[in-house]
Amino acid sequence: MFGAQLSDPPFTRLDAARFDTAGYTTQIDVFGTFFGVSPIVTIGDVVAPQVSITTVPCSDTVTVLWPSTIEDFRPSFTDNQQCTRVRVLVPAGEGSDNELVVTSFSSRSFVDDHRYEYVQYADPQIDSVSASFNNEHPTAGSSTLLQVFGKNFAFGGTLTFGPVGGSFPVTCVNPTWTHTQVSCQVPQGSGRDLPITLTIISQRPDQVNKYVTVSTQPLLTYTAPVIDSWTIEGTT
Repeated sequence: MFGAQLSDPPFTRLDAARFDTAGYTTQIDVFGTFFGVSPIVTIGDVVAPQVSITTVPCSDTVTVLWPSTIEDFRPSFTDNQQCTRVRVLVPAGEGSDNELVVTSFSSRSFVDDHRYEYVQYADPQIDSVSASFNNEHPTAGSSTLLQVFGKNFAFGGTLTFGPVGGSFPVTCVNPTWTHTQVSCQVPQGSGRDLPITLTIISQRPDQVNKYVTVSTQPLLTYTAPVIDSWTIEGTT
């Protein structure tokens, strides 16, 4: 295998691209020789759905440093040879060190140039939160649904609140998780204007967990204490 790049202009190299963790929207082209008739492309051990496989001419030179067309950027073999181009969809994933591998029967081929060895997924991004964050919540917690919206939330993690305006961070209860939304119930806690921190817990031991923190309104706020009665020397 010689290399890979995005299928559409400006044909970005993989080392310069960041993909949505939800996957299945962006196509990449993988070039090489001896792929056989039914090559399988995997990204981080996940099979990338094949869109097409075609034969294209190879050349020994890259005509421009930053190619604007596919003809400007074909991996080299020798003059007048033929390369195989496999076009695939980037699958759902997370992390930054996802190996790109082509398998043809029993042979496995890693990309030769280190610039193309890995597929990198984007960091999480919080775009908005539900209106329930505008309310004050009981310190005992409640079944009120808190929702955080954005993208690149990957496959799971934690949603915590605090500690600014609170004593310690608290973790959201009973979360449901998608690549674009996290929903959960209000945990026990206390304080005002607790920042929201969403952390992706990597499914791979070699990956570093990623997180994003929002410290602007609306944030999570608990109801202030209320004294209903008191006793002085045995008198209420």
